[in-house]
Amino acid sequence: MPRFLNRLVAVTFLTIVSICVSVQARLTSEEIQRLRSEFVSSTYDDFVESVVFVTGDYEDPSEKSLSEYFVDNEEAKYGIATGFFITSDGYVLTNAHVVHRTINHYVRTLDDEEYEAELITILIQNDLALLKINPKKPVKPVKFKEDFEVRRGEIIMTIGHPHDMRYSCMQGIVSGTGRQLHLTDIDVYLSDVLQTDMALYGGASGGPWFDLDQKVVGITTSQQCDSQCISYGISHITILNKLLKLYDYPHRNGFVRGFRLKLEDGRCVAYRVDSDSPAGHAGLKDGDVVESVNGAPISGMTSWIEQESKFNAQTSVKIAVERGKKKEQKTFQFTFAPWKAPDVNETLWKKIGLKVRPMTNEEVKLFELKSPYAYVITDIDTSRFEGYEHKPQVNDALGKIAFVCPRNFDHFARLLDSLNEDDEIPMVFLRVVDQKTKQSVLLSGEQTAAQQGDVHESESANSKDSPSKNNSERKIIKTRIDIEGFEVK
Repeated sequence: MPRFLNRLVAVTFLTIVSICVSVQARLTSEEIQRLRSEFVSSTYDDFVESVVFVTGDYEDPSEKSLSEYFVDNEEAKYGIATGFFITSDGYVLTNAHVVHRTINHYVRTLDDEEYEAELITILIQNDLALLKINPKKPVKPVKFKEDFEVRRGEIIMTIGHPHDMRYSCMQGIVSGTGRQLHLTDIDVYLSDVLQTDMALYGGASGGPWFDLDQKVVGITTSQQCDSQCISYGISHITILNKLLKLYDYPHRNGFVRGFRLKLEDGRCVAYRVDSDSPAGHAGLKDGDVVESVNGAPISGMTSWIEQESKFNAQTSVKIAVERGKKKEQKTFQFTFAPWKAPDVNETLWKKIGLKVRPMTNEEVKLFELKSPYAYVITDIDTSRFEGYEHKPQVNDALGKIAFVCPRNFDHFARLLDSLNEDDEIPMVFLRVVDQKTKQSVLLSGEQTAAQQGDVHESESANSKDSPSKNNSERKIIKTRIDIEGFEVK
């Protein structure tokens, strides 16, 4: 109760401050600072457990280093970044440029528990990514501001891990809105970005921005290099409009929604309603404002997701909508059709011109890979790679496709299913050949994993090729091949 009262008093006083300023009333600087400090400390106490530390094997992808994929003699580097829970069952929102730089993602919570994290979705063009962990108990999610845009001058605070200084809190104001931003490390242009005077440094990326109502209004994305007090964040409006695409619950859980939702003035509005879907047959129309689902109020996109996660084949969905000035109720059941994964190689051949198979544990050791998630190329349509100076070959390993390293064939299938015709994507291929025979180590039948022993790599800082040798002086050459802007068919 005292904390609630303190927070209520702080918010009330800050509101009064705004009113008083308009009539030229004055508060002392000490009083204003005390009120700001109360807001920061209360929000920190209430939501610090919602913030997580995101880490993993780190390499700067812009350097195209061999050590991003291959084990070497150097001490392992670990990425340092921030994320936060958006659901109680362990979904973590962070930046795309965070997960893009790491392999084998891990999330560490406030109680110092570490979890392996699955990359659910990465939206490079919006610098957003969604991770999933399986926590031992329900976690505390943040709450998003679901209405109105953020104004310049609003007081905000954030929690993050700048320079590995865990769970630091920073506060400032929104100093600009509607900015345009170029993220050079992933070559992405962002629009409608928020600007703040908070000093945010490496490791703070992915941290939530809280307003005076303790609602998230943004997520840290970058700092201006030539300034200590100009940093940027993706607005809550952008996040909420991409949240359904990030979460992708129907696709991953096998039901057809039959319509899309967008956020307008903090309300969920249906659009692109499929007339042949159960929702369409029930009379749902474009422009309907969703007010409740099965009696639960829908105050924004996060509350819709909370209800949608409960749907199954037996769920009768009662949606109350506002159409114009009328209130109506639509009742139907979603069509459940468990997603049938497309044949990976059939789809991969059609869209990319490759066929692959998962690497065995022995082959991972032969290649000296950091991650077991790699795929051996078994066939290749060479005509698809004409014009590239360096081309992949059979027995190379596919290291990454469209910024993602697929964790298994099901993940691979979902990734391929999301690629559209004329999409331009990057890919990374890895090659390891015996220096003497000039053949892939996978073709050296006499070389078994046991004969490999401990293989050590010596690599120059900027080399794309690296010689390595084992106890028998057998030398291998490691090569990384980057394909940029490959056009999907």
